[in-house]
Formats: sequence, structure tokens, C-alpha cells
Amino acid sequence: MAAEEYLEREADLERLSWRVRRFILRSFEEERRLSRAPGLASASLGGCAKDAAMSGSALISALALSLALTLALEIGFFYLTGKRDKRDLLLLVLVNVVTNPLAVLFFWILRMYSAFHPVLIIAPLELVAALVEGWYYERYGQAIARPWLFALAVNAFSFGMGVLIQRLL
Repeated sequence: MAAEEYLEREADLERLSWRVRRFILRSFEEERRLSRAPGLASASLGGCAKDAAMSGSALISALALSLALTLALEIGFFYLTGKRDKRDLLLLVLVNVVTNPLAVLFFWILRMYSAFHPVLIIAPLELVAALVEGWYYERYGQAIARPWLFALAVNAFSFGMGVLIQRLL
């Protein structure tokens, strides 16, 4: 019976994987369509023009795309670092559901209504997100040996890969 359950779970994960891939591809297609529209900001990974007007759908699209990409990258990093605890994986997802949309939203607001260079906006937001995540990993993590280091590393990886993907697009 255990082998059958394992195979069922593997099939469920494969179906979920394809759904996530389709969602990300649709989000990229929507993003490309929105970024070509006159007056709209480029929503990919928080990038936006200073004088661009944002519609609600562009904001939702940017938040969804950023969260989906962040989750995909950070879950991949989670497994690449040898972590397997399901509760820690759930914790990673839940913490990112809270921190990522807030960081992207604050980035957009500060980018549009301040004269700060984007690096001066992104760096503190990423640091705050890593600190919040590290606190949660330390407090609620089951098998994360160095929660603060893990939080910094996973955020650096996710951010770096996001910048790379944005440059390639």
C-alpha cells in the first residue's frame, strides 16, 4: 500500500508541476502583452517606469508573476540544499506569500513616488524580507539548521535568478 501511495503522490506532484509551469507561462505572456500597452509599467519582477500609470490588472499580474517565480525558485533552492521536511517547505511557502507581495508592492510605490535609485529601494526591502523570513525559520523551522543564513541565501538566490531572468527577457 505504501508504494501505491507514493506513486499517487508523485503523480499529484507532477500534475501540480505542470499547472505551475502553465501558470508561469500565462503570466509571462500576460506580462509581455501589458508591457507593450502604452502608458503601462513593465510588471516583470517589480520593474516599472517612473512615470508609468499602473492599472489594477497590471499590479495583480506583477504580484502574481513575482510570487509564482519566487516560489518556484525558492522551492527549488530548498530541495537543492537537501532539505526535505514538509513542514519547513510549507513554512517557506507561507512566509513568501506574506513577504513577497508586500516587498513588490512597496517597491512599486517607492519607485513611482520617490527619487531614490532602484538599488536604494530594493536592497532594504530584500534585507527586511530576509530578516522576517529568518525570524520565522528560526522560530518555526523544524530542520533548518542555520535559519538566518538560509533566509539570506535563499533570498539572494531568488533575487539573483530573478534579475538574470529579467535580463534574458
